[in-house]
Amino acid sequence: MEPLSFTASLITVIGVVTASSGMIYNLREKLTNAPKDVENLLEQLRTFEGLLKELEAQLRDYRNSVPPQDTLQQVWGGSVAQMQRDIERLHNALFKIEPLLKRRTLGSRVLLLARRILSEKEVAGYRVKIDIHCGILSNIQAMVCG
Repeated sequence: MEPLSFTASLITVIGVVTASSGMIYNLREKLTNAPKDVENLLEQLRTFEGLLKELEAQLRDYRNSVPPQDTLQQVWGGSVAQMQRDIERLHNALFKIEPLLKRRTLGSRVLLLARRILSEKEVAGYRVKIDIHCGILSNIQAMVCG
């Protein structure tokens, strides 16, 4: 197994979370009355991104004392892979919304079209998943920092 696979997976998730946060930020900025769930999702993604970056830094700082990469991959690799899948799904939905934001007028019609792509129910589902992932990251941090 590649020795840096766990850290590399984290870095990949960080990249997708950062891109998704940027897309939601742009959505929020373009819509004069962005829905509260969009605001909450952005805040939650930023928290998630912070935890991911903190863990990545801890893996770098404590590399001599942390469990080996292959152990981390065995214990937590599936969880990190699920994080990546969930965030990529969100990112793909946001990518479909992006062309709507390039329109000259952004009113309730654009919001309705965006809601067809990413409904309130789906946003709530992503928020639950991100919350679970934040808990998992806290457990990984406990293992790394002992």
